[in-house]
Amino acid sequence: MGMANAYSMINQELQNSVSEKEYLEKTNQDFKVKEWGTTNLAIICDDKIFVGVDSRATSGMDKGFIISETAGKLFRINDYNILGAMAGNAIDCSNTLTYVKRKMENLKEVMEHMRNTKDAMEIDEIEDLLGIHFAVDEIEDLGIHFAAREAKKYIDIQSNSFDGSPLIIGWEQKDERFDPHIYKVSKEDFIIESTRHELVVNGSGGERAALYWRQHYKPGNNSREEILNLMKRTLSYVSLFDEMSGGIMRVVEMKPLGYNEEYNQQVLQVLFDHYDHLAIWKGKRLLDLGPRSQSKIPNQLS
Repeated sequence: MGMANAYSMINQELQNSVSEKEYLEKTNQDFKVKEWGTTNLAIICDDKIFVGVDSRATSGMDKGFIISETAGKLFRINDYNILGAMAGNAIDCSNTLTYVKRKMENLKEVMEHMRNTKDAMEIDEIEDLLGIHFAVDEIEDLGIHFAAREAKKYIDIQSNSFDGSPLIIGWEQKDERFDPHIYKVSKEDFIIESTRHELVVNGSGGERAALYWRQHYKPGNNSREEILNLMKRTLSYVSLFDEMSGGIMRVVEMKPLGYNEEYNQQVLQVLFDHYDHLAIWKGKRLLDLGPRSQSKIPNQLS
């Protein structure tokens, strides 16, 4: 069976099985989402943060037109514990997060200079040297809250043309303790989402992701492996019904001083690996598609 035919079969069977009840109970208007095309997920679980994104890029002008299946929607804001997840116009979001990254790097230079120099420089001299402007109290705050504030400032300046809503995800250090935080930032809102075990969603697939997650996640009773699998299944479930989400599913585990990419695979592979779980949710199984070994797909994300 060709891969395209296999995907079509999985797609149709899963739509029939996992969405049957929802589509009977809800109207199309109930499922209409007025958000940017993508699916971003983030959740704080004890001493870790898990982040999931897809990689499909679609045209804002032509609904359903796929530009790329390998778009990078995770952005490294610093080298160890702050990430951005992009939803909306890729250029707008990338420019915002690049601005935040550079601002943090510049202020880190300021702090290092002030620690290393014997002759303390005045604030205006440092501003002239680096070509930036900052408030005095910013020097002491280069963590997640600073990153989120700077993203909001940049978006507000660009408000007439900005089209997007990034998530800012990371850790705040308080003495020897690290506290996790998730911010959702847009030109309308500036929302901090730090409640543990509550999924934060963004993008056009967000509502369906939240629906699937709520029915499967049990706070405090999930192992790390179960959380990772649930992230994969949630992303793949959304890809069946949201034409603007798909491509490659990525899941990242963030710790206070580092993060690892735990999963990076095409959506079709996720469906092959997890279709039984998705179908059983509504009491149906898919047709036998043959040995799993024949369904492996190479990882195409560099």
